[in-house]
Amino acid sequence: MSLSAAACLCEPTLQGGTWWILHVRWRRVKPATLKDVAALANVSRATAARALNSYGYVGDETAQKVHAAAEKIGYRGNRLVQALRSGQLPIVGCILGDIQNPFFARIALDIEVLVRECGHNLIIGSSEEELGQEVSLLASLQSLSVRGFIVAPTSADSNVHLQCLTAENVPLVLIDRVAEGVDYDSVVVDTEGRGAQGCRCGRAR
Repeated sequence: MSLSAAACLCEPTLQGGTWWILHVRWRRVKPATLKDVAALANVSRATAARALNSYGYVGDETAQKVHAAAEKIGYRGNRLVQALRSGQLPIVGCILGDIQNPFFARIALDIEVLVRECGHNLIIGSSEEELGQEVSLLASLQSLSVRGFIVAPTSADSNVHLQCLTAENVPLVLIDRVAEGVDYDSVVVDTEGRGAQGCRCGRAR
């Protein structure tokens, strides 16, 4: 629920200058509802819902009236409810080792940009390099029916929770580390290759 403020100013006379004192009174503003849209467009709530959510049949003229009414009163709808009806939220879950680590912080930034460009939102969690925390975060995100996961696994061999994602055909990408028994793509840094390349460059000099 949004808030709006009503303010009044008074100007007391004080030695050394004038001071403005701002008094703010907050009042709750009820957001526009589907019922409001339907009433303004002179249609039923069911028709308004079909027009705004693009399901079922609604005539072009009626659909235009509903969308115009929604725009006029600032109706935004409830994306959470709509997503729950469809069975999936437009969210990707990302679990990193330690988001205070500059390496993971940069990865999180790049992932967020790419996910946003795909029209999704990103939820980031930090396992703090603890397996129990990783399992808990994964379970919490699964309860939201997110679209998929990007995980930096804390363990190379304790990965039953990740293997379960394989069995359920949940999209998953591993980053920075690999996990035994998890048949998914992994994006890792080739530290050995970069080290060998550095040695070759050093000898060449």
